[in-house]
Amino acid sequence: MDHVTELGQLVTTYSEALHHHSVLHRYWSALSLVLKGSYARGDADQYSDLDFVLVTDAANFSAIVADYRAAGLSHRADGIFLPLGDWDGHYNLMTFEQLQAALTPAATASLWNIAT
Repeated sequence: MDHVTELGQLVTTYSEALHHHSVLHRYWSALSLVLKGSYARGDADQYSDLDFVLVTDAANFSAIVADYRAAGLSHRADGIFLPLGDWDGHYNLMTFEQLQAALTPAATASLWNIAT
């Protein structure tokens, strides 16, 4: 099996794992899961990994970050950025406001890995 096909199978595996995560499952109905990066764009290669973003409102963002810290899953107070498996990719958490700011033309290329 080639790497890109394997990534496709891992998308399902990791999205299910995030859904059943000890913290995230309590907030799942308030989260949007976004796949970004090369796999989402359709130009993944043998060096690609998976890039997930979980988006929610500010109140849930704060609660999730606090729950991750309380569970010892993260020491960051400003958000979450963690690996998937043995660095098959990563996931991070952001608010809808942060997402909106990231979609400005100036921020789009760097955040979403889009060639300009």
